[in-house]
Amino acid sequence: MALRFVKVLADPIHGAVDITSAENSIISTPLFQRLRYVRQLGLSDMVYHGTSHSRFSHSLGVAYVASELIDGLRINAIKYGDLVQTSYDDFDILKDQTEQLIRIAALLHDVGHFPLSHVLENTVIELCKSNRQSWNGRHETLGKKVILETVLGDILEEHDVDPKEVVSLITSDNVETLARGQMISSNLDADRLDYLLRDSYFAGVSYGNYDLSRIKRILIPIKDPTGEFEEFIVFHQKGIPAIEQYLLGRYNMYQQVYMHKSTVFFEEVISRLYEIITDEEIGILPPPWHYWENPDDLVSFDDNTLFHVIHSIYRRKFDKELGDKKKEATHYATLLTERRTYKLVWDQSELKGRKQRDILTPLVIWQLINEKLQEEIAEGNIPPWAVIMPRPENESLRAVTPPPLENPPENPKQFFQWAYDQDFDIKKQIAIIDRAGNLRLLTRDESPGVIIPLIADMSQTFYRVFADRKYADFVEQLIQRAKKSQTTLDPFT
Repeated sequence: MALRFVKVLADPIHGAVDITSAENSIISTPLFQRLRYVRQLGLSDMVYHGTSHSRFSHSLGVAYVASELIDGLRINAIKYGDLVQTSYDDFDILKDQTEQLIRIAALLHDVGHFPLSHVLENTVIELCKSNRQSWNGRHETLGKKVILETVLGDILEEHDVDPKEVVSLITSDNVETLARGQMISSNLDADRLDYLLRDSYFAGVSYGNYDLSRIKRILIPIKDPTGEFEEFIVFHQKGIPAIEQYLLGRYNMYQQVYMHKSTVFFEEVISRLYEIITDEEIGILPPPWHYWENPDDLVSFDDNTLFHVIHSIYRRKFDKELGDKKKEATHYATLLTERRTYKLVWDQSELKGRKQRDILTPLVIWQLINEKLQEEIAEGNIPPWAVIMPRPENESLRAVTPPPLENPPENPKQFFQWAYDQDFDIKKQIAIIDRAGNLRLLTRDESPGVIIPLIADMSQTFYRVFADRKYADFVEQLIQRAKKSQTTLDPFT
C-alpha cells in the first residue's frame, strides 16, 4: 500500500510535492517553519542576488527526491531481477514504512542549522571546543537534540515513527541498513541531488544541472551476501555518464558559486562579528551552546535575528555593550550593511593528489603570512579588522571521496567482505554493477571514457588574503617577502 498524501505543495524545482499527514504535522511546527528564515546559501546573495532561497524549501525538496529514488529502486528491483537475485518483498528499502521514515529524516536533516546555514558552523565548532562545551558545535548533533527533546519527537511518536530511527539516519549512526543511510548521507544522496538543482536555479547558473530522471533509472538495490551491511544501493554501469555529470556539476558549483571570493569574504566577516556579539561579557546574543542547553529556543534564532543585531550595531545602538570591541564590530557591520569588500591581495589555488607532500606549498606561505600579521597586530601596527584570511581547510574541495589505495574484489560477496575486513566506509563511494553482476567502485573504474578515476585523488585548495585598502600595500609587501623567501624557510630575516 502506497503512502497516503494529504496535501500538495508547489515547488519551483520539482513541481508538485505531495506530503503525508505526519509530514504536514512536522511542517506546521514553529521549529520547522523557522527554516523559512534560514538561507540555504548563507551570504551567496551578496554575489548571486537570487540565492535567497531557504532551508525550508530545500528540506521539502530532499523529501521529494528521496521518494523519486525509492520509486526508481522499486522499478529496478524488478527490471534487473537477474542482478538483484532477491525477492522484491525482502527489501527493507522498498517498503512504504521505510519510505516514510526516510522522507521524515529528509525533512528534518537540517533542523539544527544556525542562521545562514553553514556560514557560522566552523566558528561555532571552534567556540564550543575552546570553551570546553559538551556540544561539538555541529548542526547534525543539535538537530538530533531538537528532534528528541522538543515537540518534534512527540509528533513523530503520535504518527508511529521512532524519533531515534530518524536521528540515526540524519547522523549516520547505527543505521539499520546501509541503503537507508545512502539515501540521506552519501556521495550521491537525496540531499545533494536537490541542492545542486535548487542552488543552480536560484543562482542563475547552469553548473549544477544534471539528469535526475536518468539517475533514478540506474539505481539498483542489492543484498549484501555477507550480511554485514544488509542492503546496499549500486548503480548500473550504463548510467556512468549521468553520475559523472552530477559529480562534475557539484565540483563546478563549489568552484564558481559556493567558494566565490566575495562570498567567502563576507562569510568570514560575519563569522568574526558573530564571535564578538556572542562573547559572554558582551552578551548581545547568547553563546552558541545556549541552544544546545535549550533546544526550544532555537525557534527564535534565525537570519532575521542575526541581521537585526548587525543593523543595530551599524546604527551604533550597541556601543555601550561592545566596549573596546566597538570599533571592530562597527567596522564589520558596515562592511556587511554597505556591501564593502577588501582588496584581494593574494589569491592562489593548489591542485594536488593526496600522496604529494611538498613542504614548499602555498600553505607554508599562508602560515608565514598569518604568523607575521599576528605579530603586526599585537604590536599595534595594523588593526585586527584590517586583514581577512579564510582558513585553507575551509576552502578545500574535491570532486569525489578518494578511492581506497587498493582495488576491492569484483565478486559481490568478496567485495562486501573486503569492505568489512578493511573497515572501509563504502557508503562514501559510488559502486557500479555491470551486466555480469560484478561490483567496482566508480573511483577505480578503468573502463574507456570514464573521467572520475582520473581526478578522484585530486583536491583543490584556495589560499586568499583580503586587506582593507588603507593597509593593502603593507600587506602586499609582506606577502612578497614571504613568497621570495619560501625556499629559505626563514622569510623574515
